[in-house]
Amino acid sequence: MPTYSLSRAIQNVPDAWPEYAKGYAGGPPVKEMEERFGAKWRKEPRDTQLFRRRNAIYTAIATLKASKRSVETAVQALEGRRVSEKGSLDMLQKILLADRN
Repeated sequence: MPTYSLSRAIQNVPDAWPEYAKGYAGGPPVKEMEERFGAKWRKEPRDTQLFRRRNAIYTAIATLKASKRSVETAVQALEGRRVSEKGSLDMLQKILLADRN
């Protein structure tokens, strides 16, 4: 079974989404890994933790897409929120998780 570590170099939503949907820097799409292997592809606990945080972004994009927005519009909306909060990707992830609760 293949393993993959999420990129720690990603700092914004426009880079995080392609890693999930299409793959990043020659890696496999995270979405495909998750669908095919569940959590088994995440060998390190730090990868599981980062996936859970990033999943807040993936879920928010999917939710916006379900409300008839394009993926590009959803990505830009979330990136706009990150920038307006003057925060990091990690901060946006935490805000999105808090919004769900």
